[in-house]
Amino acid sequence: MTRRIPATRCAPTAFIATQTDDTRPIAAQLCLRRKDRVHSVITVMEPAQRDLATGHALLHRLREDPTGEGFTLLDLGG
Repeated sequence: MTRRIPATRCAPTAFIATQTDDTRPIAAQLCLRRKDRVHSVITVMEPAQRDLATGHALLHRLREDPTGEGFTLLDLGG
């Protein structure tokens, strides 16, 4: 399950996406929105779950998620 939580304390254009295992977060991604793009800033993962590549799974879900919100590009940086 991936869900976005508004990160209003960061900026009006930021959100945090989380991947959960039942109710416990196992990965989170800080993203910034600008026009039709979502910029991936940083990913954090539960250390005990790192062998499951939870951060990669979250990025795959984010790749699909922004298109329903009017965004057309997920920028991973680089």
